[in-house]
Amino acid sequence: MKPLHYSPFPLLSCAALCLTAMPSIAETAVDWPSFAQQLQFKQGVVSNVRESGKHTGVIQLTNTGSQTLPAGQSDWSLYIHNIRFIDKVFNDSVVIKHIQGDLFQLTPTASFAGLAPGEQLTVEYQGGNWVASESDFMPRAFLVGPNGSAITIANSDSENYNDFVIPFTTQAQLKRYPEDKFTQADLEWRYQRNQGAYAQTNTASPRLIPSPKSVSINPGETQLNADWHLEYDAKLTDSADLLLSELAQHQIQLSNASTAANRPLKLSIDSNLAESESYRLTITQDAIQIRGADNAGVYYGVQSLLRLIPLDAKHSATLPNLVIEDAPLYSWRGMHYDIGRNFHGKHAIAQLIEQMGRYKLNRLHLHLSDDEGWRLAIPGLPELTEVGGKRCFDLSEQACLLPQLGNGPHANAAGNGYLSKADFIELLTLAKRHHIQVIPELDTPGHARAAIKAMEARYQRLKAQNQLQAAQEFLLSESGDTSEYLSVQNYTDNAINVCLESSYRFMDKIITEVQKMYQQADAPLDWFHFGGDETPKGAWEGSPSCQALIQDKSNSVNQVADLKAYFSARVSQIAKAKGLNLAGWEDGLMYDQTQPFAREQFATDKVLAHAWDNIWEWGVADRAYRLANADYQVVLSSVTHLYLDHPYEVSPQERGYYWGARFIDTQKTFGFNPLDLYANADYTRAGDAITDLVKLVGRELPGLQKPQNLLGIQGQLWSETVRTREQMQAMVFPRLAAIAERAWHQADWQGKNLVQQQHADWASFAQRMGHYELPRLIQAGIHPRLPLPGAKVVDKQLLLNSPFPGLTLEYSVDGEHWQNYSASSRLSADGDYWLRTRVADKVSRAARYQSQ
Repeated sequence: MKPLHYSPFPLLSCAALCLTAMPSIAETAVDWPSFAQQLQFKQGVVSNVRESGKHTGVIQLTNTGSQTLPAGQSDWSLYIHNIRFIDKVFNDSVVIKHIQGDLFQLTPTASFAGLAPGEQLTVEYQGGNWVASESDFMPRAFLVGPNGSAITIANSDSENYNDFVIPFTTQAQLKRYPEDKFTQADLEWRYQRNQGAYAQTNTASPRLIPSPKSVSINPGETQLNADWHLEYDAKLTDSADLLLSELAQHQIQLSNASTAANRPLKLSIDSNLAESESYRLTITQDAIQIRGADNAGVYYGVQSLLRLIPLDAKHSATLPNLVIEDAPLYSWRGMHYDIGRNFHGKHAIAQLIEQMGRYKLNRLHLHLSDDEGWRLAIPGLPELTEVGGKRCFDLSEQACLLPQLGNGPHANAAGNGYLSKADFIELLTLAKRHHIQVIPELDTPGHARAAIKAMEARYQRLKAQNQLQAAQEFLLSESGDTSEYLSVQNYTDNAINVCLESSYRFMDKIITEVQKMYQQADAPLDWFHFGGDETPKGAWEGSPSCQALIQDKSNSVNQVADLKAYFSARVSQIAKAKGLNLAGWEDGLMYDQTQPFAREQFATDKVLAHAWDNIWEWGVADRAYRLANADYQVVLSSVTHLYLDHPYEVSPQERGYYWGARFIDTQKTFGFNPLDLYANADYTRAGDAITDLVKLVGRELPGLQKPQNLLGIQGQLWSETVRTREQMQAMVFPRLAAIAERAWHQADWQGKNLVQQQHADWASFAQRMGHYELPRLIQAGIHPRLPLPGAKVVDKQLLLNSPFPGLTLEYSVDGEHWQNYSASSRLSADGDYWLRTRVADKVSRAARYQSQ
């Protein structure tokens, strides 16, 4: 076989289609499963800078087997997942057709020359925007032969991008466009950014994240062991059980009864503590007391006590004598988790809930549906999960949704699945024990393709049974709708028809059933989140029902542009009837860039907006304040600092999309200032420093006139590139700790632009992360993302550091055998090394240092 090489793109002179060593090709039957095992699939980017707003990509197919792919137009197809819309192919031998979303079909034309053993086919194409990350390329390309069966190409059936992605090596690949000012993260860049973590801090402060409001350290220490007994009121049983369970992991068993020989560890409610969720923790040699303003306050006091216990404590724990007075900065301290795009299982959600509780976060915003999946079983509507809960190769979409996001053609692939009713109730019960409210989001009217297709499958099933009226009861689409649009994720059919009464019967049905699950779990439900974001322009323009609604002068709909507000108002009436308030993403509550919907149009007492779009040059970063001033409740969800689906650093090897910010590491999230939204304006998306925000936006920016309407902050994880639980946890942790810090603790530097104090605060946080928090997460079974080390040459020696002091630094001369690095290791700058960080049995990916 002729070798496949790519160093870089030596074959681009073949303007359209390259075939090496082309013998005559016999027309023989292809054993497709065997052929898919031997076919090598590679995909890469050629250039992001050839044409503004476009990139040039390439697909390479190498035949390493003994069979021949016949020449000419024949009945086989290659399907790929491609997040950028493919505009054109630079040859006439193949055709690439958009199916839906990221699914594209490549088929041969009459000009196709065939693919014999040892040959390589290279197809260049043009796509939208840019591709500067390995995770932009989705795995699991698959072949469909004449019999219609789909077979995954073996080497692409992988979460290791090295298996199927052509390496990024040139500036034309690494830059998003010529004006891109962000440089690739390298060892020296990391070293300089890490330096701030090594500043001297107050080492006497306890190892708590988030930081307490105040701590008074007293002389002496206290030994917590079997000589103590636990006292608590019955209503604090959950907190007591948590305390006893975690102490048992350290083999510390408290006495069951008070005796003269033991000392009290007491949990109690203290009505003198005025702030909700506040607590007072006192540790002396004679007594340990946790007093909370309410049950949640006691729970948070218990969490602080547990975090003071050394990780390696056995049978006894040495605690500092201290007094902690603590209360949260915000009432809403949240985490948004998208399980609609990719589902990672009930256990992943349970682990997230437990860690959120430890960080004193109290809102889990669960994104239960999207275009690519519906993840909660709804009694009476089985198709929502039987069809909408899995993706597989069924072009009719009667058995499943189309393959998307790299899950390939098979229903058992990673990313598929859903929560049963029992699963959801179990999670609600767990969340309640950790004082977390689960906010259910079922995204509508856009981002609703899974629901639309599931209800179409339901319609077909009942219609076949001659139950036409029942079939139409929850239909979300209209057969005569000629509307044409393309959503931001390249769907042409993902908007619920808001002019059908069946759409509102559907909304009423799902809200009713979800509310029943909360009631069965005896869990609080105050908000229903209807989504509302990114409704595609052009939806409903060709709908006969919408034209009839516009002609009906008995409502407020005068044009298609009024339909989004009409839908949200109707949903608010349904929520109000069930005693719920309405929540949505900010753009689902806006007429345009600056004008929110009239607040009085909503029936609910409160309407919550998650304000995410603070991309400064887009001119909408003041929406959070505009909405709060218009009497919406607001949760800051800013993409530039709080989106955990973005990469940790500028590198093609870092997972995540990067449309909002080029990178978001833990330090950047830690530096988010919720007290002054505009103070977070640091760089544009191109990397230009922002020095005059008003000039950049082009108008005066409103201040926050009603701060009482700003409820808090929230991190977001969207899961398009996240197919496994391990990947999900690496994106969330350790950044979730920084979100908790900003949501709970008001630092001295916030609102005052005290740069030196912020740097010192970061150093303290970073040292707690490295010495204590990351080891704790790993001990708890979490897979955090460990950072790569930084390195710098000083006096002909190679010095290493990490963003979290306390991590083990390792080096290797061969990439296989590793040694611990220390200041005395004296690595010569003339050597070549592999470098990484370690915590327990987890290691970062390795970085390469090569002497000049």
